[in-house]
Amino acid sequence: MANKRINRRRHESTQDLLATERKTEVRRRAPRAPREVASEIERLECFIAAAPRLARQQKLSRLNYVPPIERESVRPGTNRLPLHRERAINLEKAMLIGKLALTLSLIGAALGWLNQSLHFLR
Repeated sequence: MANKRINRRRHESTQDLLATERKTEVRRRAPRAPREVASEIERLECFIAAAPRLARQQKLSRLNYVPPIERESVRPGTNRLPLHRERAINLEKAMLIGKLALTLSLIGAALGWLNQSLHFLR
């Protein structure tokens, strides 16, 4: 691709636009130099001769392709639990702490009662 000049936006008359169109058509139809035609023919012949090799290479590249591994979550880093599950887990933790406190207080009460009757603690 060649660098193309970008014209400023301006209003042109219809005759000017048609004249530029005709000029480009004439340029397209203009005969090429014999060397240009020969080099173009040679380039196309080389491309046609290389087409089977290119097709094999493309086929092999498609066969050796391994698709990427899909992850479970669409958005990485969003491993948060739903709110109702978090609340249930927090309630379970609170219940365990309450059971531990009750167990320790019962052990303390039992030791106190035994100490009252047996006087093994000062």
